[in-house]
Amino acid sequence: MKTKNEIRAEFKEIRKNITASERKNLSSLICQKIAESQEFNDCDCIGFYAADNFEVDLRPLFKKFCGQKRFYLPRFNAATSLYDMVMITDFEHDLIVGKYGISEPKDGLEKASQKELESMLFLVPGVAFDSECQRLGRGKGFYDRLLLTKKFSVGVFFECQRAEKIPIEEHDIALDLIITEKSIYKNA
Repeated sequence: MKTKNEIRAEFKEIRKNITASERKNLSSLICQKIAESQEFNDCDCIGFYAADNFEVDLRPLFKKFCGQKRFYLPRFNAATSLYDMVMITDFEHDLIVGKYGISEPKDGLEKASQKELESMLFLVPGVAFDSECQRLGRGKGFYDRLLLTKKFSVGVFFECQRAEKIPIEEHDIALDLIITEKSIYKNA
């Protein structure tokens, strides 16, 4: 079996081969599938992410449902070396470039309460996944720590990111569901 680092390197290259036009079209399809899911419709608090140039872009989902649902993005907390989930209402004006060059909410915006965290639907990115809803992230474990409080987590991936098997360690947290442009995978 390949190591996590070998799989990560392989799928980083695969993601680079998706053109901007393909990424936009596939992201739109995935956002539509998320919007149609029971899990999304049943939840008022949505934890999501600001996509880099290789991830599924969730801005169409945010634009369509902002105001109907509360949306939270991770913001690095230097005091704890963890991420807090922070509510945003404007994707263009509420964000700054944060740690690791990733867009995150600026200071002064409301952090999610414990109750909101416990009821939040997390939409989670990653480098690769498998059909058993295991996720391979960037290797820092930030989402694994965030997901300790989760109600329900949905992995958001392009189908080309599906690996045969992701090796897991004790700290890895499986996702409840994975949505791609072609399929929906459920954690048994």
